[in-house]
Amino acid sequence: MKRLRKLVAPVHLWLGLLSGTIMVIVAVTGCIWAFEEEIRYATQREILFVEPQMDAPRATVEQIVASLDKLEGVKINQIRFFGNPEKTVNVYTKDKQLITLNPYNAQVISVRSTQDDVMSTILSLHRTLLLGDIGKKIIYWNTWVFIVMLVTGLVLWAPRKLTQWSKYFTIRNCGNKKVYNYKIHSVGGMYAVPFLLLIAITGLSIASHKASKDEVKSVIRPVAHPEQLADAALQSVWKGEPYESIRVIPAKDSTDLLRIMIRYETSSLRKESNFGFDQYSGELLMAKRYTEQSGWDRFWKSDFEIHTGRIWGLGGKILAFCTGLMALVLPVSGFLIWFWKRRSSKVVVRKKTGRKVPSAQAV
Repeated sequence: MKRLRKLVAPVHLWLGLLSGTIMVIVAVTGCIWAFEEEIRYATQREILFVEPQMDAPRATVEQIVASLDKLEGVKINQIRFFGNPEKTVNVYTKDKQLITLNPYNAQVISVRSTQDDVMSTILSLHRTLLLGDIGKKIIYWNTWVFIVMLVTGLVLWAPRKLTQWSKYFTIRNCGNKKVYNYKIHSVGGMYAVPFLLLIAITGLSIASHKASKDEVKSVIRPVAHPEQLADAALQSVWKGEPYESIRVIPAKDSTDLLRIMIRYETSSLRKESNFGFDQYSGELLMAKRYTEQSGWDRFWKSDFEIHTGRIWGLGGKILAFCTGLMALVLPVSGFLIWFWKRRSSKVVVRKKTGRKVPSAQAV
């Protein structure tokens, strides 16, 4: 065990020094994003929420499209309905605009660029460092580095004997900042590792999402009112069950499918069914119902909810926030351990200048 610790110590050190800055950025933005819904509710209530009208019928796809036709050059990428009666209908366009509409009368409330949204910028910083695909790859591989650091940290900081576990899981303020910082890094890390691993793994899962390629295609034929077809398709698969959100995704080309994703209300793993329809006839060509999915598949489909803590409600968000704080504290406290140790190493007098510098052995 001693030899193993000696081997992993430099790996843990240098990976931490190389990836620490990126980890700090990811941790800070992750802490903010954990409360994204609450922040939007407080700062964007006038454009994302309306007064609920419990007895009024909800707007249809046809009504939403009719309202959007009054705007110039709108190309719909996705229409998103919410089960929450206070939430607006959100329409995402191909030119990266978010259009919000009243869910009852389909009137346009706001039109804004998603690139000007502060929370969207924070999410992009979290996922890509605002560097596009290059940044996404940097974050992806940095997360793998972080996982290696968590594992090597366990090897370094785990107590050698079972009788020492209580000592290793207790932080006492001894009045020495170096010792206190060391304890925060080692003991705090031991407590946080299970949650950090879960967040890191689900983060990798989110980053690995790829659009599925369907074996079935739409058969090209004339159609008069595709928006009416979308309403009919939705009614054929949604039978009035309580839902969290319904996404209607128009076909991207002449042979693509009209897609409908229904995410049902749940307090556990995601319940999401996906359907694909012929965009011309409305025939159901693809159905992936959540009732046919295994618990393992639903776990990975819930990666976003687990990653942000939303799967456990407000308590889960607080847990995700605290875990993010530890992801911030660990590289900072680890750097301080290295810095103080390096500074306190033996110094030698440089012969020519007489200036004291760290010895080669210390470096």
